[in-house]
Amino acid sequence: MVFDVSSSRHGWIRVYGDINNKEKLRVVKDNNEVVYTAAEGANFVIPLQFGAGIYRFYIYRLIEKKMYKCIGSRKLNAKFYNFKEPFLHPNVYVDYDDAFVDSIVYKFINEEDYFSTVKDYVVNFYNYDYIRALLKKDVMPDIQRCYEKKLGTCQDLAAMTVAIWRSLGIPAKLVIGYVGKNYHAWVEYLKKGVWEMFDPTAEILGRKKKGDYKVERWY
Repeated sequence: MVFDVSSSRHGWIRVYGDINNKEKLRVVKDNNEVVYTAAEGANFVIPLQFGAGIYRFYIYRLIEKKMYKCIGSRKLNAKFYNFKEPFLHPNVYVDYDDAFVDSIVYKFINEEDYFSTVKDYVVNFYNYDYIRALLKKDVMPDIQRCYEKKLGTCQDLAAMTVAIWRSLGIPAKLVIGYVGKNYHAWVEYLKKGVWEMFDPTAEILGRKKKGDYKVERWY
């Protein structure tokens, strides 16, 4: 596994080499950590979402059933141009290209108010995909499929919203955690220096937000 840290000042690094169900990549900074597994492709972008400072990367390989061994590590002192950088670019969980998102932005989004029109676009044009939610649990968000079918799980819908806002230069996070006892995904976006929450799934289904939102990880 090869680490390309040349873009670390922009809040992300690129990892070359498959992470499959026999390997895991654990990223640790201070009291925060996230584990990547079963990522698709031979190279992918890892966000430095925990802010500037010392990151430690550990590679684990499956040696027996449910038993992993650390086979390598890497340390990085990440320094950003500004704290917004990790939330302005594509990554392994918010995977998109500029041409794809531009096709949405130029067609539907009113530049006079990027905040409300992006919300309105997602709520009015998309539906919740109950079948995918039942059949596929904790899979990577699929923005392309969500756009084509106008359907998505909570992770798909949140990732779609984040991708659009990032393409417009608005910092946004894909947040994964729990609402009450339910596993869920939603969005945080930066408006006038304050992180605000938007839950696409709750808005699409016309449901009131029930229970406390407990953050587990974000990308």
